[in-house]
Amino acid sequence: MPDFGKLTTATLPYTTPLMAPLYPSPPWHLENARILQVSFEIAKDVSLAWLPPGLTRAIPAYAQLLVIHYPSSPIGPFSLAVLLDVCRFQGRSRAFSLVAAVDVPAALAALREVWAFPATFGTIALEKTETRVTASVATAAGVPLVTCQLGDVEEIDHRQMRFEPFLNLRLVQSAHEGKPPLVAEILQVDPAYHIKAAWRGRPQIRLSEAAVTEGWGRFTPLNLIAGIYTVCDTDLPFARYAQEFPPR
Repeated sequence: MPDFGKLTTATLPYTTPLMAPLYPSPPWHLENARILQVSFEIAKDVSLAWLPPGLTRAIPAYAQLLVIHYPSSPIGPFSLAVLLDVCRFQGRSRAFSLVAAVDVPAALAALREVWAFPATFGTIALEKTETRVTASVATAAGVPLVTCQLGDVEEIDHRQMRFEPFLNLRLVQSAHEGKPPLVAEILQVDPAYHIKAAWRGRPQIRLSEAAVTEGWGRFTPLNLIAGIYTVCDTDLPFARYAQEFPPR
């Protein structure tokens, strides 16, 4: 009789994300996060072109740019920027992530491997004064992509605020030529938010020429809807399975 190996996933020696991750597992508790959210109308056909089957567009079609700084996390401070196509899934409002940037390598690995954010390494800035909020997103080499700001900011009742859950597309490529992805699914990431303070202001967005080739220029703002800035305690929980991509 042959003697079969006894290796299990609990004793794997390899430095895989499962056995030796660069980050702790969820949930991540993120205190005093600073979030800038700018919402703007986009063309209906463009919104639909970037939504997977099974998701429906918002009415009117609109997108959001989120720029977030987390001063406290299990891996230390980091920032995240995400461009979102606001949509509906099973009748509920959601936001599909198109492109993202992260400024810390361990956070980049975690956001891609655990929560399926479509992120690359980048440079992110977010600042607030008494009258203005400014933010910028650039490539790792410092090439500007997006700049935005809120002017004439004023504090508002934070109980008016809400953020849409993220819908992220997880694709795990096959190692075999011509084979489809091993995993193709949409995950929902639904952070909790304890908002401590909130401000609103007059929003502006500027896209550089490089934004188009880097993915941040997929949407042309037709009308700026709203801009808000919040300070809150939030988290990154375990993701929820939403649906296969494309659905059967």
